[in-house]
Amino acid sequence: MGFAVPVYFRGLPFIVEEFAGKVSVSRPGRSFAVLTCAFDSGRAGEDLAGLLGTRLKIDCLFDARMPDSLAFSRETAAGPEAGSAAQEADRIMDAILSGSSGDLRSMASDADNGPDRAAYRRLASPEGFHAGSGCTSCRMCSELCPEKAISFYSPKPEWDEKGCSLCMRCVNICPCKAISFGGNDSGRRHTGISCGKAYRDYMLWRIHQKIPPIRRNPRADGRPPRRAPPR
Repeated sequence: MGFAVPVYFRGLPFIVEEFAGKVSVSRPGRSFAVLTCAFDSGRAGEDLAGLLGTRLKIDCLFDARMPDSLAFSRETAAGPEAGSAAQEADRIMDAILSGSSGDLRSMASDADNGPDRAAYRRLASPEGFHAGSGCTSCRMCSELCPEKAISFYSPKPEWDEKGCSLCMRCVNICPCKAISFGGNDSGRRHTGISCGKAYRDYMLWRIHQKIPPIRRNPRADGRPPRRAPPR
């Protein structure tokens, strides 16, 4: 059993915390975890092990540097950095297949990640997201959001008040580069992601699906409905 987890603010994404805290493992067997990070992996490995508890022991733990997808004021990684990340992923895969074990992280940190996690909780808000005039209402962001935190009550997407882990997938996958966060990354996209084929596949899928009509917003104030309890 394996976990491939991005590191957010030197810890785990909210959605991974929830999953690891309740996942049930009937036949544990050998397990591994790969933590991907732009700078350091912080205490994400310790956090994951703590949430899994006695249900599952991580036999082999890796971390790997990957292009930063949470850049608010600069372009994300160019081709060479993305290529280096792919090579690192191949190296880790070879180690897993060869039966490596132990803590093989090179970017872990024992420093307190409390301030980083507090900043994460403050920033993980729908208030920062915005869809500009380039939005074509294709709904790709809504359909591909891993937490289903995006709805369409109008021709443009709206982000729910709770439920966002700040994965930035909507920003990075938008085929029109219409979505921004914090107002500083308009027209930005994770350069390691090729959206062309994903967009074509999505549109072909959409042709054969019954896409529901834009729903009426149930809240009188026009804001998205509350859909999840506070974390």
